[in-house]
Amino acid sequence: MTSLGGFGVPGVGALDQTYEQEVLWGGDNGKGLALFKNAVIDGAARDAGNTPTTVLRPGLLLGKVTTSGKLKEWNNAATDGTETVYGVLLEQLRMTDEDGNNVDRVVRVLVWGPIKVGALLIQGATFKGHADESAARTELKAKNFMLDDEY
Repeated sequence: MTSLGGFGVPGVGALDQTYEQEVLWGGDNGKGLALFKNAVIDGAARDAGNTPTTVLRPGLLLGKVTTSGKLKEWNNAATDGTETVYGVLLEQLRMTDEDGNNVDRVVRVLVWGPIKVGALLIQGATFKGHADESAARTELKAKNFMLDDEY
């Protein structure tokens, strides 16, 4: 039995899975060094490496769309504002409602702090070895993120 996703009504439906990933490093001390902001994630945001792509995983790099002010997956080749890293998603987030429609979500986003490079995702793919890893590192350092593999 799984839930249909609507108000906890039990029934037979698609399997729901959760994904947990610790993005911050340094234990409780690392959490004290982190800065969070509440932000709106655009309902059209996608995690290309996940199935379904409408479920965003923790560690996904986010950029801010200039015209709407909403966040979407970071894209180094974009020209809509998402080519600049805004922050890192810290929790799994489903971007559709129970009817499959895109829905904007308000969530806490990490905008500064110590992060585990191994936990980061670029457009749904692993950070290390990604074609845009160098650009992402430059963006993250410019925002004063502390990357664990550089200390």
